[in-house]
Amino acid sequence: MVCGSRSLPGGFVPQVGRVVSALVGSGSMLAVGCATGADAAAVSSAVAVGAASRLRLFAVGGANGSGFAGQVSAFSGVRSAVSAGAVVTWWAGGPAAVPLRVRLARRSLACARFTAAGGPGSGLVGFVFQLPARSFGSGVWPSCGSGSWASAAAASRLGLPVVVVPVGSLAGVSVSSLPVLPGGGSWAPVGCGVLSGGFRWQPAPSLV
Repeated sequence: MVCGSRSLPGGFVPQVGRVVSALVGSGSMLAVGCATGADAAAVSSAVAVGAASRLRLFAVGGANGSGFAGQVSAFSGVRSAVSAGAVVTWWAGGPAAVPLRVRLARRSLACARFTAAGGPGSGLVGFVFQLPARSFGSGVWPSCGSGSWASAAAASRLGLPVVVVPVGSLAGVSVSSLPVLPGGGSWAPVGCGVLSGGFRWQPAPSLV
């Protein structure tokens, strides 16, 4: 699963592209949402390298454009990816009668659950632009004021490996500044490869 800030600075789009290229080059499938910013960069990067068939998209609205979240959704990019061979789950967060904010959260949770069902080798890479506004909530969707961080926390609860890559003003942040994900554990820097500069979440060992 690739996710991240809707406010992804343009200078970091190539970094998203390098990560996507590395993932599809290793044979991975990509689960991605329908937002602008990091989601849209991941989708367009996969299409650009001829890997649209490796995309599984989770959309907050329908195939005709209804239900999307205005300027924060990248409906045109989703439609282009589908034309190129991507598979999409429309209304992934529920029907139009469900409030938009709830549908957005449920869409991201559906994406995380799909990724977790992929078994060993699956994980989440999130491009984060800011720290959460508040502590993680309880329940299956740990709301914290940031969809990217909530997705990371939900993925961790599902047992997925998580890597966050700070971008924009958050690039260069110290490891001690990152929030502890639910369940306890610690962050460790990623020292090499396309995720260099990111941080990998290491859950606390289970006590038996």
